[in-house]
Amino acid sequence: KGAAMLLEVNDLSISYGKGNPVVHGVSFSVDKGRILAIIGESGSGKTTVLRAVGHILPRQGQVTGGHILFEGKESETKTIREKTSFIFQDSGAMLNPIRTIGTEFSEYLAAHGITGGEAEDRMTNLLSQVRLPDPAGILKSYPFELSGGMRQRVGIAMAMAIHPELILADEPTSALDVTNQAVVVREMMDVCARADTAIIVVTHNMALASYMADTILVMKDGNAVEYGSAEKVIYHPKDPYTKLLLAAVPDPGGVLS
Repeated sequence: KGAAMLLEVNDLSISYGKGNPVVHGVSFSVDKGRILAIIGESGSGKTTVLRAVGHILPRQGQVTGGHILFEGKESETKTIREKTSFIFQDSGAMLNPIRTIGTEFSEYLAAHGITGGEAEDRMTNLLSQVRLPDPAGILKSYPFELSGGMRQRVGIAMAMAIHPELILADEPTSALDVTNQAVVVREMMDVCARADTAIIVVTHNMALASYMADTILVMKDGNAVEYGSAEKVIYHPKDPYTKLLLAAVPDPGGVLS
């Protein structure tokens, strides 16, 4: 038997408090170096699924059924924290306002055992890779001195800096303009390919999903309504809801090209 899949989610159900499940029996998997897009409208449960995988459900949230396996074992918070990076819709908002980007970034790296010259090189390289001009200047800046889009790119650079095995990205580019979206998405895909990192990206943007993903999971009202290779989902959708999402995309093949 070959190596276990990096992440397997089997029959996952999630509830908030004592309420009815908000996610019902969702299953999917993603392997090293692959990208899965979870797509759906607001309230479809896609972010809840991502947070369950990352062990960061809000306090009321709990997994009430199914299994999340990481490298073949029941997923544990400690392992996920060590091997996973998060990119949120507004990662920039998580930066400490009274510390420079450089201080925050180097502490984040130090927590993952990367220090000294190696940390300096990695910070500068990644900031240039997400097309931030003058990385040295950025490292000396405070968050409020950067635009929202620049802060988001700093957040994305930090997430990719520790060479995680898995990146969990929740609408990672919605704070960026179209040009920067394309740059950042390509950079994430390059990192994924170079470092054999898996990415789960949550988005409501079918065009983005079709451009980035190897596999697509379509969610509606807490249920998985379609799941398969990107090609199959885009060119041979079975569910009427998927067809509806696709109909809203001007040209899924032409996005970000």
